[in-house]
Amino acid sequence: MQVLRMAGGSGHTRTPKRTLFVCRHGERMDVVFGKHWLSLCSDSKGRYMRSNLNMPPSLPMWSGGQRDYDMDAPITVLGSTQAQLVGEALLERNTVLDFVYCSPSLRCVQTAQNILKGMQQEGKLKVRVEPGLFEWTKWVSGSSLPSWIPPADLASAHFSVDTSYRPFIPISKLTVSESYESYISRSYQVTKDILSDCQNTGSKVLLVAHASSLDACTRQLQGRGHQSPQDFIQVVRKVPYLGFCACEEQGDAGQWQLVDPPILPITHGPNHSFDWRESLLQD
Repeated sequence: MQVLRMAGGSGHTRTPKRTLFVCRHGERMDVVFGKHWLSLCSDSKGRYMRSNLNMPPSLPMWSGGQRDYDMDAPITVLGSTQAQLVGEALLERNTVLDFVYCSPSLRCVQTAQNILKGMQQEGKLKVRVEPGLFEWTKWVSGSSLPSWIPPADLASAHFSVDTSYRPFIPISKLTVSESYESYISRSYQVTKDILSDCQNTGSKVLLVAHASSLDACTRQLQGRGHQSPQDFIQVVRKVPYLGFCACEEQGDAGQWQLVDPPILPITHGPNHSFDWRESLLQD
């Protein structure tokens, strides 16, 4: 068993504690450029061509084609930068991750990849894509769930994902417009399943998911009852892009408690598009 020796040479030892980190994804394209963002960066033949420096130079292609991006938007260039900054901060604090899980949403996969890039772990630590970490399906527009990029196609597009991973909650178990209680139960269950699979002493586990995940994946883990839907939504609205929390196991009783994250928060604000013609050519 790995132990840490206490300061002062007393000879007492402290067993390293397991820690769960939960992080929201980075800035998303459809929020910055609107739900019809894809039409802003498509040429006459429908090929992707960015029209703003905050749009990624290219998009990962897969068998579903570009139409699926309407419901599964990628992150912006700034979103990638946000994620890398978090990864660099974790590296500076000598935080070592043992396991990384993420929602199947492209914005979460990209965020996880860029965090690992900032930690200099890209390609070394594989991301496990877990559909059970997807957000409350009631918030999905339309009558069906997004068509997410399969892990095999993500790997072909050079994402560091574990193609041998078998999800605890497969996509087939997700339902459209689930109740609040079902979402909270699902999030708690998949978190418990993940932690049960990461039993090594002192393991550091990162979940990259959605704003709602920071509460939904940690509240019941601490032995706290879930909130009303109204209070839950108020909490979710306060979680920014790359919002980050840490939950630490307490002793051997299976109790967990929120603690200070190992990194500082990242603050960023809106920045409107600049058109020099409108701004500089007015009389």
